[in-house]
Amino acid sequence: MATDSAQQGNQDVSTLTSTLESLILKTRRLLRSTWVATGLAVTIGLCFATITVVGLFDLLVPLWPAFRFAALMLVAVPTVGVIFIGVIRPLARRLTQVMVARRIEQELPGIHNRLVSTIDLATRNGQSQHSQSFHNRLIHEAYDRVSGFSPRRVLDLLSLRRATLFAAIGTAAIVISFLALSDRFPIAVSRILYPFADIPPASGVLYDVLVDDRTEPGDHETLRGEDVDFTVVLNKGEVGKPGSRDALRLAVDTVDHEGKSKQLTYSFAELEDNKTTFKLTGMQRSFTYRVRGGGTWSRKYKVTMLDRPRIVGLQTAVHYPEYMQIKEPRLGRPRSADVSGPVESTVEVTVRVEGDASEGEIELLERKQRLVDVLERE
Repeated sequence: MATDSAQQGNQDVSTLTSTLESLILKTRRLLRSTWVATGLAVTIGLCFATITVVGLFDLLVPLWPAFRFAALMLVAVPTVGVIFIGVIRPLARRLTQVMVARRIEQELPGIHNRLVSTIDLATRNGQSQHSQSFHNRLIHEAYDRVSGFSPRRVLDLLSLRRATLFAAIGTAAIVISFLALSDRFPIAVSRILYPFADIPPASGVLYDVLVDDRTEPGDHETLRGEDVDFTVVLNKGEVGKPGSRDALRLAVDTVDHEGKSKQLTYSFAELEDNKTTFKLTGMQRSFTYRVRGGGTWSRKYKVTMLDRPRIVGLQTAVHYPEYMQIKEPRLGRPRSADVSGPVESTVEVTVRVEGDASEGEIELLERKQRLVDVLERE
């Protein structure tokens, strides 16, 4: 009977020990998840709030690339720091059962290290020098003290609530900004996230700049000295009249004959049917341009000046058909485009040009056929 009682007591102690360990494991899991949730909430709130502030500031005062890069660092550096401190470090933090037990005991002043001692003795795997009866009594007393204990008591729920509120405020701020300024705020955010990209500031004014007969904005090539026609099509908003601060102006960046940079500015005429044009004449060197006006500007594009191509050499060669068994081609007269040869011959035209030629074509002006008597060889 004594043996049965001892076995029953050992089973009760084992059950109580498992219950205490389960409580500690649950508490440890809740602690870590609470820390991570708090860190994530602070990260979201800080990131969204900072983006909203710098984005709205860029709407008020368009920032130059260096200042936009500083604004991006103002968003990125604190956000990365909070992620490391509030999320990564809690995930990697070592949290033993004894450490969790001490946190629980801080909420139970009358426990007098019983829970810590119980966990400590359990981890020794029977190496303790204390008697089994002392161990059993210690476990029962620890269990009595923590019965009814809720792990929520060791959680910093106040910090979690504050972080959640901060995240909600930051999220609401950026969502409201996107909704209220849907045509401008996304552009401002893009300017901050890509500080060195050529993204014009948002002012509520949108226009396209077309060159010559192109239908889409972009780089352009033309012959040196040719006129370049610029057309501005106003898609949204209003611009000032010629001479005013918000009037449309063409800003041209080029170099002079000495290779020094210079900027030229030209004014557009008043809009007619939301369109205005300007003819730039006499340009000999390639240049970049953008249009300013209405509190914003267009993207920068390039016009490349090409030298007019000139043919300085022409040579034709006739490759005879296979049935004639003549491998060497017959060369034509230099600089002559006239070609003659048997049917099924292949004509090769070699042209040497000066200037910026990108492509060429052969135009057949006149084609004649005639029969020729072939003299028989003796």
